Amino acid sequence: MRKLMKLGTASTALILPKKWLEDLGLSPGSLVDLFFDGSSIMVAPRASPQAHGQSQQENNMQIFVDILKDGVDVGVQEIVAAYVEGITRVRVRGDEQGISRLIMELNKRITGFLLVSRGKELYDIVVSEFPVDPQHLLSRAIKIVEEYMHALTKKNGNDPEAFQTEFTKVYNATMRLVRGRIAMASPEETPPLLDILSMMEKMKELMTLLSIDGNNMPAVALEDLSELFRAATRAVTENNVKKALKVIQFCRAPERRAHATHMCNVIIGLAEIAIRRCVRDRACRCKHFFPKVS
Repeated sequence: MRKLMKLGTASTALILPKKWLEDLGLSPGSLVDLFFDGSSIMVAPRASPQAHGQSQQENNMQIFVDILKDGVDVGVQEIVAAYVEGITRVRVRGDEQGISRLIMELNKRITGFLLVSRGKELYDIVVSEFPVDPQHLLSRAIKIVEEYMHALTKKNGNDPEAFQTEFTKVYNATMRLVRGRIAMASPEETPPLLDILSMMEKMKELMTLLSIDGNNMPAVALEDLSELFRAATRAVTENNVKKALKVIQFCRAPERRAHATHMCNVIIGLAEIAIRRCVRDRACRCKHFFPKVS
């Protein structure tokens, strides 16, 4: 708990713990953003444009969305697109009912945003930036897919929409974070980031296929695919090309493709990322690509 202090004749100051400031890299004179939503105040460090691969002009750019004119569904798509592209502030025009529905839909797709009323049917959607390791987001996405496939095999009545919603939020957050980092990455740092994007795209495709056909597939086939998915993702994260080649071999078996050709193709695509990584950085030194010459 902190007590507000009077500063001068018309201002009020709040003293923040030194440890908090050090952890955030702040010092006297640092710029911060203040957000007021009518009931609370949020203080957030102002991220530098370079931290997200943006120019100063892009960082200050404000997108305007008019849901009174274009509708909530269009507004949601525009705001999500702006979020993925790294935009931190979107101004929205809409009535109270439309804004309520907009926020409900955005909560299914993105995280870390705040609604600030500007009056006269104007609102700001402000995105807070938090330092997150892309590998952490990737691991979370893999876990969601595994849990979804497990729930489908058990036929236990789990709400598939809940898995899809959680995955969508992690997917969009990953797209935003990784795309921003790629813009400022060195040539050595870029390929691993591109691998993360490729894996997320493949998993998004797999989640879509599971939502369409998963409930109609035999449990045995789903369990089999789940094991292959787990092996494919481990092959990438462990840089294990031998495991990746085995996954591809098993996925091409006729008995598996008879049940889920498209899903098998997606899993093969995941395994191929491990092979590309091996060829690219020679990390595995395996006999398939780097035989010894006598």
